[in-house]
Amino acid sequence: MFHVKHSSKNTANPDEIGRQARLEIAPFFAEMGLDDATLDRLEAFAATLALWGEKTNLTAHPDDPAEIAFHIRESLTPLAVDRDHGLSDLFAEGRRIIDIGSGAGFPGIVLAAATKADVTLVEPRRKRAGFLAAAALAMRLGNVRIFNSRVSDVDEAAFDIATARAVKLEDELLKSAARALRASGRLIVYASADAEFPPAAGFEPPRRIPYAVEHRGRKISRALILAVRR
Repeated sequence: MFHVKHSSKNTANPDEIGRQARLEIAPFFAEMGLDDATLDRLEAFAATLALWGEKTNLTAHPDDPAEIAFHIRESLTPLAVDRDHGLSDLFAEGRRIIDIGSGAGFPGIVLAAATKADVTLVEPRRKRAGFLAAAALAMRLGNVRIFNSRVSDVDEAAFDIATARAVKLEDELLKSAARALRASGRLIVYASADAEFPPAAGFEPPRRIPYAVEHRGRKISRALILAVRR
């Protein structure tokens, strides 16, 4: 059981929101074969998100366990589609991941909780970077570091994977990802089903993995776009 300190001003109890989010994602975890330790970490994450969410405008409905569970489930899509596409090897121990525009921690901190990869969360907004640090501490993650700056300021072209969610598929993102990735590194973008990948000199033509995620009683069609850096 996790206890996150919160003020009496909050009408919702962050610990209870964390427990309810855990119940929401537990069946999904059982299907994927993920362990209770990962559930523990994500319960702590959900409680921290509920505590910080309203004052830092992290995500819509930060006090809604079902909304948090939706974002967690979608963040884990690369692992969920692994049987058909073999993506889990990309997040194996020793792999270096950079999550571009981490915001509320989706997908970066969720993937860090579920894998042994080393994950760098890049977030230019100070308050959101502060939240990510608090969440990583509450989750007891030793495989996360937080870079409070823009991805264009990252001077290491040594990452194996770059992830991006809830960002525009445009030249600036692709150029930043190409700078951060080593040769043959991969960019994984969580995108709408009809999103177009703009021509990019730094990447091979991408492949698209369609998926559906349930949100408020309906299935939303989405796609993972995977592109290999030249």
